[in-house]
Formats: sequence, structure tokens, C-alpha cells
Amino acid sequence: MDAGVYSLGTAAGLAFDPQGGIWVGAFNSAFYYLKRLPAEQGIPAFEFTTVDPGLETSSLAVDSQGRLYLVNEHNQNLWRIDTDGKVDVLAQNLPGGRSAIALDPTGRVFIGFMDAHSILRMEDDGSFSRYASVRVEQMTFGDDGALYAIEREFQQKTTLVRVTGIDQVEPLFTEIDGIPLGGGPGDIFRDPQGGLYVFTEQDLNLFHIDSDGQGRLVANLVALGENPGPTTITAAPNGDIYYIPFSKFILYRLVKEKWGGVRQATGIVGDPWAMVVSPDGKWVYVAESGVIDKIAIDRPGP
Repeated sequence: MDAGVYSLGTAAGLAFDPQGGIWVGAFNSAFYYLKRLPAEQGIPAFEFTTVDPGLETSSLAVDSQGRLYLVNEHNQNLWRIDTDGKVDVLAQNLPGGRSAIALDPTGRVFIGFMDAHSILRMEDDGSFSRYASVRVEQMTFGDDGALYAIEREFQQKTTLVRVTGIDQVEPLFTEIDGIPLGGGPGDIFRDPQGGLYVFTEQDLNLFHIDSDGQGRLVANLVALGENPGPTTITAAPNGDIYYIPFSKFILYRLVKEKWGGVRQATGIVGDPWAMVVSPDGKWVYVAESGVIDKIAIDRPGP
């Protein structure tokens, strides 16, 4: 192991074995081992090994069969997880950094890579082709079959864009209802009853855009958790909205009339990065650091 600074994530545990080796567990679920080697000129030496890269993803998608799709951002592999938990690796060595994933109406996979400023489309043979140059935060397909994405330049304004084909990118909004989308992280998800929802993590504002392209602020969710940080939000097939605020780690079902929250589950211990609901409306899947949670919904239905 060469001298220098190594980023191993946030430390969650450290242990030494009798041989002088060091075991390191990171909060993001990665697991490392530093094997002790003979000292070189009195300086300790180690051989570095990644025992398990762990799991972390910024985005989840679900197909009509209830299978999950995600990019494991620790090793840049595209995963498909069957309803029984079986993992199939569909692609390896994808671009690094934060990613967003969406499925078009036919089930084709699209992946956006923030650091690479690109959206890739998965072809029938498993290869990828470039679809558009967008610095994607999150994205989803709308009722019109177009891809809608939150584009955010570093510490600059956030823009909602629509992608209708290869390199056909149309900026739509930098503000909704007179309120800027800000310069922090954002989320976007489809309203099963028509239109789209846009959420700004920095201000905890939830906007709705109808099928005619008219947007409005529908709620501010600060009452459910004031601390800005990793949050996730999504809609179920019946239109219910589920939300996990940072720091409280509680899954809420939002009551639209008053936009309050009804607790659905507690004990989500890792940062909540992404969430989807199964197509039958019976399960919420939550991507937290190191694991995918499967949580039963107490009010499934169309």
C-alpha cells in the first residue's frame, strides 16, 4: 500500500487481528482489510484489499413484474433484483459517481450519470448508447413518454428538462409557482393520477406539474423534519405519496388534504437515498446505505 490519503467513507468500525492486520467497516457498507507487511525502514507497510464493496445507490426503478433496477455506485454494476431477492448483474464498469435510473414504458433501461454529464440508453444486446448530455440528479418518464430530469450544475441553479429523443433536450423550469428550484439536490417522480411531482431537498418543497405543463407548490414538508440532508419521496400506484425525511428515518404516508404524515415504519437506520413502490402497491422498497429494505404497505390498492 503506497503512502498517501485513502478515502474509505465514514468509518463504522475498526478492529485489529493478532497478525497486526486492520479490518475496516465503512458506514456505506464497504468492508476493507489492511494486511500487515514487514516494515520498510521502520515505516509500517500494509497490503490493501476490498473484502466487499458493499451497496449504495442513488436511484431505484421497478418494472411491471416488480423487479428492481439500480446501479451499485461502489463497483458501478447495474443490478436487477427479482422479487425473491436474486441479483442479476446486467452490466459492469459503468461510469462512476452518482447515478439516476428510469425505465421507459417498454421497460428499457436509461441511466443518467451526474459526473459524466450523460444519459445512456441500454440496447437490446446489453450495450449502452449515449442518449443525451444532461447532468442528471434524478429522472423519470412522464405520461407522454418523454424523459423528465432534474439537472443540477454544481452549486448552481436547478433546472427541470424534458428529453424527447437523442440529444433533444428542452429546459422547462428553473422555478415553479414563482419559487426557484434552488441549487441543492432535487427529486422527480410520476403522479399515477397524471402529471409529475418535483421535490427540492434544500427547502423541502413539493411541487406538482399537471399534464398541461402547469406547475404549483402543493406542500412544504418542513414539519416532518427540518434538517436538510438525504431524503427520498415517491408515489404509489394508487396515488399515495411516501416520504422519508433525513435524521428521523421514519417512513411517512402523506395525507394530501393537510399534507401531514402518517407513520408507516421506523428503524430505517441508514441514509435514505432512494425509494419505489411495487406495481401491485403492496411494498415500499427503500435504498439505504448497504441494504434494500422491503416494507409492507398497510393500504394497498389501485
